[in-house]
Amino acid sequence: MIIFSLGISAQSELPGNKSVVIDNKEKAKVNIKKNEADLSFNPKASSFNLTPEKKPFSMIEEDKWTKPKVTITQPFGEKHAQAMSNLKRDQYLGNIKTSSGKVTIMCRDHEYVDGDKVRLYLNDDIIQPTVYLSHSYYVTTIELQPGQNRLDFQALNQGSSGPNTAELKVYDADGNLISSNQWNLLSGYKATLILTK
Repeated sequence: MIIFSLGISAQSELPGNKSVVIDNKEKAKVNIKKNEADLSFNPKASSFNLTPEKKPFSMIEEDKWTKPKVTITQPFGEKHAQAMSNLKRDQYLGNIKTSSGKVTIMCRDHEYVDGDKVRLYLNDDIIQPTVYLSHSYYVTTIELQPGQNRLDFQALNQGSSGPNTAELKVYDADGNLISSNQWNLLSGYKATLILTK
């Protein structure tokens, strides 16, 4: 018995040559001889499209099985202007009392790392002209004077995606966390922490 993949079957006992037309439009013939088969096919007369389908050019690979879980939008217009105008001010980070003679200051960009820079002041004196905020903490130790010690972080820029954002942690000499805060500043504005010894 001979079985063809086109779904045609014939037995080997067929006498002589037989010609079977599969479809008049496609002009494909199967010639069956005793104990052998010959498949003739004319591709020019076929309705089969052998060229791949052209898709529009895209640099984003589409995956029909997954969908994005996060949609990122950039606020514009009146809503964005209102949000930014709320940041046109200095920020007060609190007044911390400590008996410690020195404190360790740690700060980093806890949002999108985009090149934020700050200037660090202690009692109106610049102690670090430029601190680049990255995902790693910038760490410095400060000797405290008796009374109030004013620590200012001035935003030098807003990176590539404003505002200037940072996380701040302050530890006493024994390693105890005495302050934890964040700031969102526009360029030129300051975040102020008072440390009272």
